[in-house]
Amino acid sequence: CQDEAACNYNADATDSDDSCTYAEEGYDCDGNCLNDMDGDGVCDEFEVAGCQDATACNYNADATDEDGSCTYAEEGYDCDGNCLNDADGDGVCDEFEIEGCTDAEACNYDADATDDDGSCTYAEEGYDCEGNCLNDADGDGVCDEFEVAGCTDAGACNYSSDATDDDGSCTYAEEGYDCDGNCLNDADADGTCDEFEVAGCTDATACNYDASATDDDGSCLQEDECGVCGGDGIADGACDCDGNGPDAGYDCDGNCLNDAD
Repeated sequence: CQDEAACNYNADATDSDDSCTYAEEGYDCDGNCLNDMDGDGVCDEFEVAGCQDATACNYNADATDEDGSCTYAEEGYDCDGNCLNDADGDGVCDEFEIEGCTDAEACNYDADATDDDGSCTYAEEGYDCEGNCLNDADGDGVCDEFEVAGCTDAGACNYSSDATDDDGSCTYAEEGYDCDGNCLNDADADGTCDEFEVAGCTDATACNYDASATDDDGSCLQEDECGVCGGDGIADGACDCDGNGPDAGYDCDGNCLNDAD
């Protein structure tokens, strides 16, 4: 080889035999880079910039120079944004699941919850979550659908402890009586209330019998021999009429005591 630029140049050769060999572009005849600023054995003109970290999402196996461009998956995810662990397949990685109530209709709904843990609680029928009636037209704290019509006056005979709305149906005992018609006061237990007792003679055979009397006051009188109610009562055949004894057989007014015909 007579070419001085060839790696096998032979200064003694007198005849070129086409045996010359040359270094590859960028290299010397010993295979060393002509230019290798970072001394990594890769010639500068053949360097490939890129991410050399095999754990990075943008790892480049052809890169010879690390250029700081590596990107990595977020914790718990792969490079495509898929969960590394997602037992329930809901797209939320297991390590980021939040247990709680996921039903927006529940009183304890948790907007941050990703896994329903069965803890949901709900308002009672007719009430909101704070225990307030959904419908309460009269504002008495009893929901319209649970109102019970009836007598709410505890002093009435038909008082209903279950009633929440008074419907004007209350009935009351008569004065002096209880709701069963019994006297409130009846000292002598004769069925006539004390406040309605009438004192007088209750003996129908007495001459001063009082049909309206309910309590005998000991005032009953009998006629004497002269037919006088409450006379002297002395059986002496003499009538005591204004102090004068009348004729036998007559009363003080001169009327026959006995006149069958």
